[in-house]
Amino acid sequence: MNWEYLRGLPLIYQIIIVALVILGTLYSIILHEIAHGYAAFIGGDPTAKESGRLSFNPIKHIDPIGTLALPGALILLNSIFGMHLPVFGWAKPVPVNPMNLRTKRDMTLVSLAGILMNFAIMLFMLLIIFIIVRFIPGAMFLLIAFILIGAINILLIVFNILPLPPLDGFNFLLSVLPAKQAGWLDKNKKILFGVLFALIFFGLIQYIYTPVFWLYEQLINIILRS
Repeated sequence: MNWEYLRGLPLIYQIIIVALVILGTLYSIILHEIAHGYAAFIGGDPTAKESGRLSFNPIKHIDPIGTLALPGALILLNSIFGMHLPVFGWAKPVPVNPMNLRTKRDMTLVSLAGILMNFAIMLFMLLIIFIIVRFIPGAMFLLIAFILIGAINILLIVFNILPLPPLDGFNFLLSVLPAKQAGWLDKNKKILFGVLFALIFFGLIQYIYTPVFWLYEQLINIILRS
């Protein structure tokens, strides 16, 4: 995401945009984890609920590095130096005990719940953007903030859907593959994690999320022209 366009706005608008985006990023990550815990609870595992992890209180979900330091550093680098680094992070993982789940399908739903939550948030951002364009056309700073929050949720979807540990896509594969194939994946988790690290470190992940961002931009353009 490019933050260059913020420089043409009054300082107060820049501050509001950055604050909204940071808050939106934080709660997008937290809601992602709550969705995992709630899906597990519906499936028969009360572990997350009993540990207080279905709460909207951010303190219960904050991971000092994944929730605060890393996303904040990436946002600052993009803002100050005009870089195009993907902004991502993680909350403290919600505890799930697969042994408490009623069926294997419940584990599949737990794996998908976080991604579906981010998809729902992205759709909600599109609705807010539509409302701003139609009814508050002068609130350009709000428009920018919600477009960015929507983009961050797309990034969270694309990132988490990768079939690599410890991401949701990997857990989804473990829940749907036959025992032999799932066992092979689980046995080679360290190697597959190295693949994920390489994708991030060498910037290769941009080739995955760039086409998805392009589609998102087309949706935004349709709304702006409506």
